[in-house]
Amino acid sequence: MVFCSFSIQQSYADPINYETDSSKIKAKARGEKFSKGFQKGLWFLNYLNYSDSRKKRNDSVCIDYNCFEGRMIRKIEARVLSPFGTDVDNPEKKPTTPAQKLGNGIHFKTRQWVVKMDLLVHEGEVLNPQLLFDSERLLWEESNYKNIRFILTPIGETEVDILVLVQDRWGFSIESSVEFNRLKVGLRFSNLFGTPQELRTYVALNYNAGNLYTIFGSYRYRNILKSRVDFSLDYTYEKNTRQIRPTVRRNYFSSEAKWAGFADFNVSDYKSGLPDKQNKPIGNITSLNHDYWISSSVPIKTNNPRLAGLRLVLSARATINSFVKRPFIRNENYTETFLNGYKSLGSIGFSQWSFQQEKNLYYLDNNEYMPKGLSVALIAGTTSDEDFDQRFYSGIYFNYGLPLKKAGFVNFNTTYGGYLHNDIYDQFSWRVRAHYFTNSYKVGKAFFRQFFNFSSIMSFNRPAQNFLDLNGQVIGLSTTRYRGNHSFSFRIEEDFYANFKVLGFSSCVYIFANMGIISKNDIRPFTKVETAQIVGFGLRLRNVNVGMGFIDLSFGYYPSLPKELKQTYFGTNFFNPNQAGVTNLFSSNYLNLDL
Repeated sequence: MVFCSFSIQQSYADPINYETDSSKIKAKARGEKFSKGFQKGLWFLNYLNYSDSRKKRNDSVCIDYNCFEGRMIRKIEARVLSPFGTDVDNPEKKPTTPAQKLGNGIHFKTRQWVVKMDLLVHEGEVLNPQLLFDSERLLWEESNYKNIRFILTPIGETEVDILVLVQDRWGFSIESSVEFNRLKVGLRFSNLFGTPQELRTYVALNYNAGNLYTIFGSYRYRNILKSRVDFSLDYTYEKNTRQIRPTVRRNYFSSEAKWAGFADFNVSDYKSGLPDKQNKPIGNITSLNHDYWISSSVPIKTNNPRLAGLRLVLSARATINSFVKRPFIRNENYTETFLNGYKSLGSIGFSQWSFQQEKNLYYLDNNEYMPKGLSVALIAGTTSDEDFDQRFYSGIYFNYGLPLKKAGFVNFNTTYGGYLHNDIYDQFSWRVRAHYFTNSYKVGKAFFRQFFNFSSIMSFNRPAQNFLDLNGQVIGLSTTRYRGNHSFSFRIEEDFYANFKVLGFSSCVYIFANMGIISKNDIRPFTKVETAQIVGFGLRLRNVNVGMGFIDLSFGYYPSLPKELKQTYFGTNFFNPNQAGVTNLFSSNYLNLDL
């Protein structure tokens, strides 16, 4: 009774005391005003740099469109909606506010032919559900639309009509980011004048008194004359740097694409101030690099469902590095090299067009695709530089991605290869990589996922200038101390993803442990080894509304480094170090010769 009486009195007393406190009333009003103002600010930024709430489907498993398989496509209609005041679920809805009408009025709407040009299905053809999913995926990947919806209507017993609704993202957007070494502000014009062109430019304020600013510009024209060929031109200007990079590229865009390739040219001029791994400035470097890749694929018919999407893939790649000016060829510690040379490689192999779709894997709020199934290739070619005469390379590449029911995904990758030089087989190496991540599990108000990475290179008869090191295999490590013939590295990470946003930010908190082992003995790998370890934690953030696409902040401690080396680590990255780094044969990445 006494407790009830106290509770009733308290419930009446608290409001009376609060309302008579004018300072508290004013403070509350100021807080509410600030909160509303901040939310309106984010709402305004949302128009300048839109974060779409896309709903991607798994492009490897056709479900929704399967019931239309085999029907003849009678008609395809593309309808483009304005950025504001409507949506693909209610396309007849009209803008109601002056701000929405103004935003739509100064926007160049994407032309209908641009949308239809990106589709992989055509009128008069039999509908292939996989191509329809590939079309949807390609439209999303361009990041020019707020939302996309495909509506299929059956006509009689044998035909179907397709309506493609896309809602434009505002063609003008402000892109900004705060990075560890600079502040960036720029503009992006997507689907320029309603055509498949993009123009980007930004100015960066660098935290460097000797190099205060950077100007960057980029132009891109995609899917030229419906060929799936893109052209891009990048330009960078700084006080001590000039760089221009034209590229022509055609990717494997669908399950039925027959060929892909690119030609990439990079002209760079570093006048001064480029730091080496010991943070000593070096300069007067002018380089011209060429990179060419061509690939063709042919479908393989098989009745084995485990080999669905199998294709025969033939590829060739050539890279040429040439320096017009350089301070030296190779420094005394073998940490900086400026060698003229080339690599030319060819491969023949088999690979499956199949992907595992995941969300919140390496990056936040993104749907990402891991290659699954079998990829295997034989690789051969020649390489030459100023350290070695021409050498013949031969090797094998194997990759297998396997989804584990209710347990996650595992990827196993191995490469074996070596060089024939003066009738001696040298620098022959065997690399094994294993990558595993669990499914995403809900834990309270967060989601949990675990990563495990293992990598090893066993290398024999390896030249001193090509010794392996632990830099890059142990987070933040940059030293000439750990060099040898064989390397091993392990990384374990625990990630906790918030299932809510704070001030528009998606976030992930993680802890990690990373260890590397280097073996200096060529023939007996385990007799003379050195190790380096790091343990730490980190935070990943994403908020495209305010121009922050992805940032990774990590802190670590090295428990066993020598005293002359720094014992702590703080790093800011714009990539996730957990990425598997393995691929199928539908890109050029496996033709790198990085053993």
